[in-house]
Amino acid sequence: MFGLWSDHIRSLAHAAFIHVFHTIWMARNGIRFNNSVIIMTRAAKMKVMTALNTSLPRYMASPLARR
Repeated sequence: MFGLWSDHIRSLAHAAFIHVFHTIWMARNGIRFNNSVIIMTRAAKMKVMTALNTSLPRYMASPLARR
């Protein structure tokens, strides 16, 4: 199955898998160690906001963003 994918798509699928696994793991840790209730959509939203906050300044500083 993976043999038909390009390197870019394979890397994208790998990153998506890691993202989902990390989100589930962090929610699990929050439930286990903090006795909190975490909704998966909220956990995913926090993950996306963190990713945007760390990558957006780099994007805005690039010359391509100024066009």
